[in-house]
Amino acid sequence: MNKHVKIFGKDIEVLVESDADNSVFEEIFVDRDYGICDDVIKKAGVSGGNGAILDIGAHKGYFSIYASVLNGGRGEQAGKAGVVKIFAYEPEEKNFAVLKENLKMNRVKNVFAKNVAVNGNDGMCELFLSEDSHNHSVIGEGVSRKVNSVSFQTIVEKHLVREECENIDLVKMDCEGAEFEILESLDSYVNAVEIFKKIKSFCVEYHEFLPEMRAEKLVNILKKYGYKVDAKKSHYDNRMGMIWARK
Repeated sequence: MNKHVKIFGKDIEVLVESDADNSVFEEIFVDRDYGICDDVIKKAGVSGGNGAILDIGAHKGYFSIYASVLNGGRGEQAGKAGVVKIFAYEPEEKNFAVLKENLKMNRVKNVFAKNVAVNGNDGMCELFLSEDSHNHSVIGEGVSRKVNSVSFQTIVEKHLVREECENIDLVKMDCEGAEFEILESLDSYVNAVEIFKKIKSFCVEYHEFLPEMRAEKLVNILKKYGYKVDAKKSHYDNRMGMIWARK
């Protein structure tokens, strides 16, 4: 079904097909769990559109639409002064199809959707499928399919360079555990310092689903590169939470 919401003075309509979808819709548009990023999103692209927002684990596009409306990009082409480019990464094909439809339905022109997984390597990876649309993950067991994947390093050093994005205003991650591989791989990368210099802030939903997956690891990596970091447990599940890092 279609759900309507008014946010930042604009009417939004998105497809919501399940309880899982609705929980993400409520988290973003009603509970405003990403409200801590609002000031960063508003100011993104003020230098003429040469910045970027990355939405890693874009699901059905709700956060990307939220960010586009808040940044003033709905109905506007990216690159116009004050309208930032938003790159949305979603590996699961059904979610991706709905994401594209939601962008079209809301006339969003500054979000560029990519049907790939983001993790520590380029190539292909296993995506483990869940009955819930928001729980597909590159970490898990059971039914899976091969999907295209790209490393965070490649996104910054190749993809964003081609898009003439000089810096990244915000990296939002909600990728069901892949956040550990992404940040640990980046930390060990030869050009890690230069990449982190380009990124102004992170908003990362962490998932402590395995013994080795601990939020403290992510916090320490981000602090190492000069970010001021706050971490808060989720009120939905104490194995999860949000990390907010900014310079």
